[in-house]
Amino acid sequence: MDKRIVKVPMPADLIQRMDEALTAGRGGLETREQFLREAAEGLLAELSYPEAPPEPGVAKASADIAGSAPQAPASLAEVLDSVPHWEQDELRLADLAGSALAPIPAGATLVEGVARPSGEPLLGLHNRDFPSLWAASRLARYSQEGLITVTEFWRRVTAAAWFYGQQLTSFEHSTGALRLTPIFPTNTSKREAAEQGFQVFALGEIPRRPPEQGGIPVGGPLFNWRICQLERQDGGLLIGLTPAGRSLLDRLVGLSLELPHEQAQAEAFLAHLYAHAEGERWGFERILAIAAEEPSREELVAAIAEEKVDWTAATASSVAQGYVARAREWGLLEPRLQQGRYRLTGFGARWKHDPSLQATANDREVRR
Repeated sequence: MDKRIVKVPMPADLIQRMDEALTAGRGGLETREQFLREAAEGLLAELSYPEAPPEPGVAKASADIAGSAPQAPASLAEVLDSVPHWEQDELRLADLAGSALAPIPAGATLVEGVARPSGEPLLGLHNRDFPSLWAASRLARYSQEGLITVTEFWRRVTAAAWFYGQQLTSFEHSTGALRLTPIFPTNTSKREAAEQGFQVFALGEIPRRPPEQGGIPVGGPLFNWRICQLERQDGGLLIGLTPAGRSLLDRLVGLSLELPHEQAQAEAFLAHLYAHAEGERWGFERILAIAAEEPSREELVAAIAEEKVDWTAATASSVAQGYVARAREWGLLEPRLQQGRYRLTGFGARWKHDPSLQATANDREVRR
């Protein structure tokens, strides 16, 4: 690989924070070169994501779905003020243990619906699963009295995510913890992009103008995981948890931002994906199979690119790193590179090599 030296002036405090992260071994990065390359490739992957995909997310189209006229966007202060006091109390964090998902209340459930998930692997910018599961738990709270409109859910959960993101940012600054905020909206200088990123990569995508009859093509975690479904009503769309989604959230009570997640939680989540989300199953199976060979970063990305020849190099790199981050989140991969190579944890190796472990977890999923 052709390499060239580039001198880039950086603020001293930023260099210090980078070196502190490297010294602590966070993210499996060992050198400044690895750190800066990872940052550059991640940003390039984000910039290469099309601003107007064929199936735009509800982020820009909630008014179309609700059948109402567009309204002027509220200020961020107004958005935060729209979060009711009872929810602010639930979202405040004193420590990481406070981020644990609470038991979900009984409420509306959609057994059948009109959403037709794409079933594809998730894009690499979905690099942590906790925000999506957190959003699903918020939906459970919002739909206690009945299904709510997609527009209302997107609005309320986005406002709550801003409030929660501020809590996480303050917690990071006060404790020195790193990387608690991925996917949550926190960048107030690029508010629209931050909101769209959260809505697309934590929630999902729905066509700007969904068909009036038949199935509606959707994508993203909440739909591809079969956690949520849609129902038409009076020209609009209602959203609710599926029975499988409620079952999963019941088994993930206590899931928090402390990483990696507990093995029992990981087994429950993976069993759900393996039973309900074919694209996600492919993603985790391929990452574990490739990582079992202890590849370098370049070798891992190349192996993904070989299997998805229709993907660009940037997409293959982004998807590979997204599944790496998520595999670490669930304790399947070692949190640090070992001599520049990925390695499975003991749990990751057992999950990959022991069909009986997967079968046992899947049996529990089916029985529920």
